[in-house]
Amino acid sequence: MTKQNNVRKLFKTKRRGSALAAVFIVCTCVAMVAGSSMQQSTTDRRLNHYAALNAEARNAAEAITEYGLADLTYRFDTQNTFASDELSKSKKPLTLPESFYTVFANSNVVMPANPYNGSAALGAYETEIVGGSIPDAGRTFIDGSIPGNEEDVLADRSVIVRQVRVYGKATVRDASGVTITARCRRSLQVRDAPLFSYAIFYNMPLEFIVGPAMEVTGPVHTNSDLYLECDNSLTFYDKVTAVGIIRHDLRRNAAGTLVYGTETVGTGTISFYDNDGNKVSMKMGSTWVDSTYSDWYKTSLKLWDGNVQDEAYSVRTCKSVAFGDYVEDDPYTTVDEMRDYAYQMIMPLDTTTSANSVVEKQKYAYKAGLVVTVNTSSGKITSYSLYAQKFDANGNLVYSGTSPSRTHLCTYVEGSVGNSDPEIKANLEAIFDINNYTYSGTTVNSGMYDQRRGEGIDLLEVNMGKLRDALEDNDATDWGNTTSSTDATYRPQTWWNGIIYFQFPQDTSDVKGEDGVQISEDELGLRLKNATASGSGTSYVPGIPKPSWSSETGTTIATNNTMYIYGNYNADGNSSTGSNTAIDNSNEPAASIIADSITFLSPAWVDSKSMLSYSSNRVASTFTEVSAAVISGIVPTNSDANKCRSGAVNNFPRFLENFSNKTLRYRGSMVVLYESELGCENFSTGIYYNPPTRNWGFNTLFENGIYPPGTPNIRTYKRVDSKYLSENEWDAEL
Repeated sequence: MTKQNNVRKLFKTKRRGSALAAVFIVCTCVAMVAGSSMQQSTTDRRLNHYAALNAEARNAAEAITEYGLADLTYRFDTQNTFASDELSKSKKPLTLPESFYTVFANSNVVMPANPYNGSAALGAYETEIVGGSIPDAGRTFIDGSIPGNEEDVLADRSVIVRQVRVYGKATVRDASGVTITARCRRSLQVRDAPLFSYAIFYNMPLEFIVGPAMEVTGPVHTNSDLYLECDNSLTFYDKVTAVGIIRHDLRRNAAGTLVYGTETVGTGTISFYDNDGNKVSMKMGSTWVDSTYSDWYKTSLKLWDGNVQDEAYSVRTCKSVAFGDYVEDDPYTTVDEMRDYAYQMIMPLDTTTSANSVVEKQKYAYKAGLVVTVNTSSGKITSYSLYAQKFDANGNLVYSGTSPSRTHLCTYVEGSVGNSDPEIKANLEAIFDINNYTYSGTTVNSGMYDQRRGEGIDLLEVNMGKLRDALEDNDATDWGNTTSSTDATYRPQTWWNGIIYFQFPQDTSDVKGEDGVQISEDELGLRLKNATASGSGTSYVPGIPKPSWSSETGTTIATNNTMYIYGNYNADGNSSTGSNTAIDNSNEPAASIIADSITFLSPAWVDSKSMLSYSSNRVASTFTEVSAAVISGIVPTNSDANKCRSGAVNNFPRFLENFSNKTLRYRGSMVVLYESELGCENFSTGIYYNPPTRNWGFNTLFENGIYPPGTPNIRTYKRVDSKYLSENEWDAEL
């Protein structure tokens, strides 16, 4: 028994020792696991902290480049010329604004000096911004088939591009001294495209209110909303883009009601083309697919392959270089909100010390080789003077103080010439004609009556055929020199650059507003006539100047007043040659006409009947042809709450005749940048005119990149080439 008890005791002792050993082993393992977990947790926290600091540094570096891109955009909006080292430390380096210091005030970012010294040596700041060189502009084709370009507003177009790099470096440091630096590079692509690369371009709401079938060839763009409606059919063959919305509707007033109240929206067929050449309707079943459609973006992309874009596609505003954004007036307030900045394009040069040089360079008065100043007395045209402008080797206008340095060629005063030279007098009288308005009862004796404007017009007329011949002769004695036909000062070959600006007196009672607009004297106008081309093949003679000794592509005529085109312009007036897109002859010049408002008069127009009823007294010619780009203003829908429509793009060219069953062929580019400030009377058909059969199209010259002299550019920006850089890459690039 004792032996058995001893065995039991021994067994219990061994079992108790094994249990203690097992407990010890388990506890040791738990401790080791716990220790390992704590160590892993600490490592994870440390790695997470590093990751957070790295993300903070990267975000700050990206933000720095974004500030730089914004600065660059502003500079390109307000500056015309750039040296390649413009952004260098010794010139105009990029800087960081006060907002940067505010945004990152409570972060781990190591702040540079405030204000930021962009001239400081590279590496002087642990957080810094650096601008790259500004390359020369080069022409590039933006291929819409390349991924990323499909929705580009300039896709499938040749544009002028400069790509400028911006570098950002951000250093972050926590309380324990852990430091991480991130480096980033981004590029701003500055793209300039000629305004006339569009068939239709509006800087304001664009409306189509179409009766007969209408086809639109070439790209269409509006920096605002697009409204579409038709009774028959409306077909677009190229890309259509709107910064705002696209609606199948008439434009409505601020309350969302129709302007007239009793209008109906046409239900004709509206179609666009997809990338496979299929014409696809805007209507699916009984539903119109526009910006109000529930799944508009995906549906429109599927239907038209990105050829119809609105704000859902983030369509960018195409800004006319140097001019502020157009702002339409709200007619229901007592405040005048309207800002018509682009109107300055047709204004005379500002010769005050406060002139904005960037704006001045975009004016036709700056670009023109020949400036014709028109003088008035008691509201009548009394004289005009011709001036040749001087340009330096870089194409910049030469100034004497705040005024352009011009050569006075000659002056014509009421039938005589200042220096009384008979040859100069004969040349001027052949080209220019002062035709002031007079009338007896309802008969107009001279000048003309504009029934839309409700006023008689004193005209300076220009015989484009005679001007063409005089320029071709290249004889100095026709233009001011009384002795030598080859005097370089007066000879057209010295000063002709394809652009003529006609400067009418400004209305001194009109005070410039915030937009810088000051209008010309009213009841005046410039009329271009005898511009019909003739001949065919090698015997072709253009209707407008294109001197054989000049390399210019054609002629541009601009004025700060209203303009009238009398008869065919830069076209032969023959319906069997050319088309609404194809030129009549391979030697046809590129032309543009720019004014406050532009009215087309057929070859059948008769001044003496211009005050009479239009229906039987002002019947248009069977066929009229105009080949020119047009920049002009309009009167917006419901302007001044007058319940009147703008007339839409189909009534953008103005008419004063009965064009019923008559054809007007137009090939060119229609551009609306501003409101008409002089020809601001309302549109109304059936009162002073009936519209023509519209045979309109986009000029193939423009489609092929051949533009009239002085064609303005629109500018867009695109952020490209974003990349984080290693320290070695940063050092290598900078």
